[in-house]
Amino acid sequence: MYKAIIIILHKRIARALCPQREQQTLSARGIIPPPVAAGYSRRRGGLRFRLWLWLWRRASGFFKLVALKLVALEEQRLKFQQLDSPSGPVVLHYRDHGEKTAPTLVFANSLGTDFRIWDALIDGLAAALDRPLRVICYDKRGHGLSDAPASPYAMSDHVDDLEALLDHLAVTAAVVVGLSVGGMIAQGLATRRADLVKALVLCDTAARIGSLDLWQPRIDAVAAGGIDSISDAILGRWFSQEFRDQRRAELAGYHAMLTRTPLAGYLGTCHALMTTDYTHSTRALKLPTLCVVGSEDGSTPPELVQATAKLIDGAVFAEIEGVGHLPCVEAPEALLLLLTDFLEDNELV
Repeated sequence: MYKAIIIILHKRIARALCPQREQQTLSARGIIPPPVAAGYSRRRGGLRFRLWLWLWRRASGFFKLVALKLVALEEQRLKFQQLDSPSGPVVLHYRDHGEKTAPTLVFANSLGTDFRIWDALIDGLAAALDRPLRVICYDKRGHGLSDAPASPYAMSDHVDDLEALLDHLAVTAAVVVGLSVGGMIAQGLATRRADLVKALVLCDTAARIGSLDLWQPRIDAVAAGGIDSISDAILGRWFSQEFRDQRRAELAGYHAMLTRTPLAGYLGTCHALMTTDYTHSTRALKLPTLCVVGSEDGSTPPELVQATAKLIDGAVFAEIEGVGHLPCVEAPEALLLLLTDFLEDNELV
């Protein structure tokens, strides 16, 4: 739509400045872009031609800036896509920005959050790498603005959704960055579709997270009293004590994000986590992998994440000191440094 507006404006300028009967003269000579070609040749135009060319260049520069701004606004617009999943149709909310031919990074978020948790990291990414990137974030089913089908879910449902979204967006060979359950989705997708995933960044996740004894009591508690009934314990695992003491406004915001997660989505994804063990399939992965964890993570402690890193041949393990389960929120600069080094060292961008 915005490209069409720019083309129309260019044509109107051409018609205002140039006689219609002299159109195409300079276009044929390759002097003036076709949409605004006019008959002010170098022999006939003189000062008139130079003045017109000066005006054209200034107008082109202005409209280029306008076009870039409009494209940026277009990328920020809410985007939704209905996908045909084996478990039934589901509508996902996503964001896709950057050049479509640039190296692609895909971000998958954790249980009880939406894709805004990546904002600080993504804001610094293009500047840190100083090159074009395509960045895709999405709210998995049951989270953010995406559909929340009835519980329970299987991890394969989440993998199906991301696979269908990337196919819809014509994405191949992406670097998939997953946090917690997002990291498990990333592992499942890499196992199923090697053409979609050329590298993994696994943040505060594992091949298996928890057990029946951990997840069933949580499911029962949330089903009985809602997410808010266990929110203090969750936030205690998400963030370090320092964060909880000193960044209280942010803590309140993430409490709101957590407790506003649809109940079906939270319970459904808990069930998916409870029933998934990727130990065998993750051990077979052969691709560049970075595993990152916060030293104060109460959900996926460092030893668990390191054990998963050891499953993947050549995986790099890194620990961020003094940070909980959400390093992209608590210490985005530290995570950004690890991510950019990994991307550059492996020539992924």
